[in-house]
Amino acid sequence: MEIHISTKKWCEIQNNRGFLPTLEEINLIIENLNEMREQVIKTDVEKYNAAISQELQKGNLRVNNAAKIKKVPKKIKWYIYLIKVWKFYKIWRTQNLKGRFTKYVTENPNRPELIHYYKHNDCINEEYILHETFSHKNHNREWFKLDKNDILFIKNLKNEI
Repeated sequence: MEIHISTKKWCEIQNNRGFLPTLEEINLIIENLNEMREQVIKTDVEKYNAAISQELQKGNLRVNNAAKIKKVPKKIKWYIYLIKVWKFYKIWRTQNLKGRFTKYVTENPNRPELIHYYKHNDCINEEYILHETFSHKNHNREWFKLDKNDILFIKNLKNEI
C-alpha cells in the first residue's frame, strides 16, 4: 500500500508485505490530510473525481492496488504465458512466443519449461490482473512461487480474442 498526498509535504507509506503503518506514520498521514483539507475547495475535488470517474468508465484509466492511476495502453492481441524455471514461475506477455521462449532457453542455466499460454485481446490488463491475483506469492517482479492449484487456475484460462 502506498499513500501519496500532494500538499506542502510529501507523505509516503509503503506496506512491506503486510506490515501496518507505525503510529508516527499514521500521524503524518493525518497531518497531511488536514493540510490538504484546508487547501482544497470542495467543488474542485468533486470536479476532479467526476472527470476521473468518466475516464475509468470509458476504460482510458485503471487504478492499481497502490491507488495510482495509469493510462491504459491500446489493446493488442498478444500471448499470456506461464513458464517454469527451477521452482519459480514467470507470468508475462509477448507477441512472439517462440522467440521469447528460445531467449529463456539460451539465457538460463536451468532449463525453462513452457507450462501454459493463451492469446488475449487485452493482454496488458490480463497480465496485470494475474500479477495482482498472485501478488502474495510474488518472488521478484513477474516471478512467482506458485502451487499446483495456482497453476491449474492459470491453465484453465482460455483464449479471448
